This record gives sequence, structure tokens and C-alpha cells, in this order.
Amino acid sequence: MELTVHLSDKLLLRLQTCADKRGISPEALALAYIEDWLSIDYPELIGRSSRRGLYRDGPIAFDPVAAEAAARVERDVIEIEKRRAGNGST
Repeated sequence: MELTVHLSDKLLLRLQTCADKRGISPEALALAYIEDWLSIDYPELIGRSSRRGLYRDGPIAFDPVAAEAAARVERDVIEIEKRRAGNGST
């Protein structure tokens, strides 16, 4: 089976950056992320609780409170990057 996933330019850049840092392909990293998530989510969904799944309830995008918290962090990261770019710091 083959699955095609379309990512925004921003997500693709992040994935590529993380993959480069780990010395693997973006495809291999994406697969690792998916496998990691499913190793937690699938057992939880079929009623097999695990310690890894205690504080997760599906991907962040499925939980509006978690999504808002993630968005606040994202805004903070963007603001920090802008400040660094503005004053020449790295």
C-alpha cells in the first residue's frame, strides 16, 4: 500500500531540517513519527492502556485545548526567530 501526504512548505522544511540533523531521509523520519504515534494510539483505541499513552489523546490537532497551547508555543518561537534576525544574533 502506498500513502501520499501533502505537507505545507513550512512543515516540509521542518521535516527536512530534522531529518538532516538525524542523518536520515525525510521519508524515513516521517515513517518513524507515524510508527511512534501508532504504537501509542492504536493500543489505546482498542482498550489497552499504556503508560506512554496516559497524557495523550490523539494528535494535538484533534484536541482544541492542546492545539491552542501548541499555537502559543509556535507564536513564541516565531517571535524569538524574528528578534534574532532583527538584531543580528544567532
